[in-house]
Amino acid sequence: FFADAVELIGALVSPIACYMLPIALYIRWSCDFCGSQLTAEERPTWKHRPGILELSIIGLEFALSVLIMVCGSYFAMRTIQEKWEIYGPPFACHCEGIWRTCTCSKDHAGMAAVCRAPQLMEAAGLPFLGPM
Repeated sequence: FFADAVELIGALVSPIACYMLPIALYIRWSCDFCGSQLTAEERPTWKHRPGILELSIIGLEFALSVLIMVCGSYFAMRTIQEKWEIYGPPFACHCEGIWRTCTCSKDHAGMAAVCRAPQLMEAAGLPFLGPM
């Protein structure tokens, strides 16, 4: 589950941190230091407003980052949903097959009917080795 969770977090956060935030900071900087409220004398010669081509490229880059974020999140959540039977619900005991002292271990009295780890592993086509 950890790899899929990292994939979901990366799909949500990476486009924001790597594309959207720098674009927003550049636009803010451009408005502050190259804005129309400054006169020609107040604006240094190296500071210029972005042209239409530059703004078009920025818009395309921003739209691409939104597309990457939406599609990446969709496919990461779909992967998690497909493996939900293997992962189990959040905060459930997932220690079956790790050690014998687990309170939900199938080896404890009365837990054989509750513990579904062997059935889930067989359904996924993986061998169940039992508690260690």
